[in-house]
Amino acid sequence: MKYPRTTISISIIASVILIVTFLNGCAGMQERPSIISISKNAIDTAAASHNLYKKIVITLYKDGLIGEAEKKEAIKLSEEFDKAYHLAVNTLAAYKKVKSAVTDKEVDKAIAEMSKLLADFIGYIQPYVIKKEDS
Repeated sequence: MKYPRTTISISIIASVILIVTFLNGCAGMQERPSIISISKNAIDTAAASHNLYKKIVITLYKDGLIGEAEKKEAIKLSEEFDKAYHLAVNTLAAYKKVKSAVTDKEVDKAIAEMSKLLADFIGYIQPYVIKKEDS
């Protein structure tokens, strides 16, 4: 399966825009529903991007463009994202459930960490995707 650069680039750009929008929006927003919906969108977008890249890793491995060592590193990075993803989901759930249980900053921090780990995962895989497209 070949993923065109534009599809991958759009996915990365959309994730970055959503994350930046979230971070900028939370800085000046005081309304809980807005923070909740922006946070949920950031989490959902990150999860979709992560799922796409997990499929890309499988394809790259099947096509022989990454070896066992690269696949293991990709899996490790993917698992790190999964932990941060679940922490962000749980943090947001606690924020929604009990007003004083979690602060805006804690939600922001959890999503920022999740986003960083997604960027690490995508950044690791991206050169192999470009190599596949160039071959």
